[in-house]
Amino acid sequence: MKSAAVIKAFLLAPIAAPFAFFVFFGASSWVFAEDWAWPWADLNDFVGAFLGIMMVGLPISYAVTAICGVPIFWALSRLNRLNGHLVLLSATTIGASLFALTWNRGEGYTILLGGVSGFAAGLAFWLLVRQAPNSSLNPDAQKRRAG
Repeated sequence: MKSAAVIKAFLLAPIAAPFAFFVFFGASSWVFAEDWAWPWADLNDFVGAFLGIMMVGLPISYAVTAICGVPIFWALSRLNRLNGHLVLLSATTIGASLFALTWNRGEGYTILLGGVSGFAAGLAFWLLVRQAPNSSLNPDAQKRRAG
């Protein structure tokens, strides 16, 4: 596996978590509102909410990636068990656990928000790592090497 692709994935994938949080939170707020009102009244509210969530979420996402994601990736790689299912399961579990432990009310919706955010980061990571041309995880590259 090319280390440049892994580094790129670790640098870009954490952006997906706060972005997914913003989209999921906004969509669920709109769906569950009594009058189906969009949670942000105008473009300024929308941009402000997006920037606020990104400013708070990005440092947290990068810290969680460094503290939890890198060791899990390293362990799965060393055990030869690195695959999409385990990456997505790990990322979703980390996101849900983080939200359950840190948010005041560890209720189902909060845990779901964390799980969706973690899943988005895990999916972005897996897609970026897998798309590297010479990656051992890319099925096309494996076919080229085999014959």
